[in-house]
Amino acid sequence: MKKNKNKFNIAFIGGGMMAQVAHIPFYLKNKNCEISYICESRPSIITHLSKTIPQAKIINEYHQIFEDSKIDAVIISIPRAATSYITSEVLKNKLHVLAEKPMAYTLNQAKKLSKLAIDNNLIYSIGYMKRYDIGIKYAKFLLEKFKMNKVYGNLLSARFYNHSKSYIFSPPNHQRPSESRQIRFKEWTTCPSWIPKQYINSYDWFMNSCSHDINLLSYFFDSETFDIKYCIYTNENSLSALLIANNVNIILDFASSSSGEWTEGIDFVFENCKLEIMIPSPMDINHASNIILSEKNKPKKKLFIKNPVWSFEEQAHAFIKCLEYKDTPATSGNDAYNDLKIVQNIWRKLIE
Repeated sequence: MKKNKNKFNIAFIGGGMMAQVAHIPFYLKNKNCEISYICESRPSIITHLSKTIPQAKIINEYHQIFEDSKIDAVIISIPRAATSYITSEVLKNKLHVLAEKPMAYTLNQAKKLSKLAIDNNLIYSIGYMKRYDIGIKYAKFLLEKFKMNKVYGNLLSARFYNHSKSYIFSPPNHQRPSESRQIRFKEWTTCPSWIPKQYINSYDWFMNSCSHDINLLSYFFDSETFDIKYCIYTNENSLSALLIANNVNIILDFASSSSGEWTEGIDFVFENCKLEIMIPSPMDINHASNIILSEKNKPKKKLFIKNPVWSFEEQAHAFIKCLEYKDTPATSGNDAYNDLKIVQNIWRKLIE
């Protein structure tokens, strides 16, 4: 039974491209919530939002949200460097949160945020929308099934790769700002103090792009301990690593390339089969991840997901359900904190 039969009042901090295309439309669509506020300071975007979402009050100072006792939750979609600090402000004011990734840049930051959410009994979700991709969820089901029934023998290795830089697909229609930001959000540091100066840009790239794949690594190898054997860094646009979990070799292969296609996926190699997951561009609104099963002496079997819902939309509806049923999100702040431990162990190994 639902714990709250009333509509949830949602506030947005940030009204830029990602908010407009990947968040706001789905909260407008969800019958169990209303968008009450959008915090945005750029005049061109304010004009657009005022026309398209007249029911929402457009404000340029996010502290006004905290003065309204009717607000239940806040969606944060702002520049990455400001996300962790603004999230801390929202959690301190005892409001549920869905914040864009990355959660934070250091373990101390992430620990503070996770503790704030737990201490205040708040739902805290991170925008790793790929976990809501129906193809990813089906691949997880197949992996667990194959590991349990041993029909294809033991799992020998896995490879997580992401070679993409640009979206390839144009984002849905949205209002681009015609001016620079006049109001800047406060920021916490965006790099651990122990990261050498020559790695700072690469660390930011990794946190922006590759943290998605670390989140999927944690998803498919739930509760495993990763032994990081080595990491290779040849330039600021490429990083590879070898991890071992429960006698399975795991290769991470990341590069930032504008190759004209979106190249991201996961390979699971068993003794007698290979399971491939091909992950679409985040802006490919019409497709979920495709799954390919290769078996000995059989043609490849392509498992296409019919009529998928865009993972961003699934994420939004899942967050509202978490509010309704007081559930833990599939992409909780605590999960993201554990992901960051993996990230920082990789980077410590890299600079040894």
